[in-house]
Amino acid sequence: MRAAQNMTIKALAFSPEGTRMVAGGTDRILRVYEVASGTCFFKQSFVNNDDIIVDVGFSFCGEYVCAATSMTVHVIKLATKSVWDVNADRSVTRD
Repeated sequence: MRAAQNMTIKALAFSPEGTRMVAGGTDRILRVYEVASGTCFFKQSFVNNDDIIVDVGFSFCGEYVCAATSMTVHVIKLATKSVWDVNADRSVTRD
């Protein structure tokens, strides 16, 4: 698993079953990795936000990932890779 060269990881979490890992940090990019292969399964940039990603987590069922800054929370449904901005109550366009 390879993070960006100029990125400091601020938050990291494993899925309940331990097969995926989510990470976020100073580059404002959320990444979900497959643990066994180390490949990036999902990547979403939040560069329009002023804040870095400070917390991440999986839902209990492992179907959703959350990413938080001090200003915004995003929820990602991994099956469809759809992104929801909780504060704005709207869908976010994927990169």
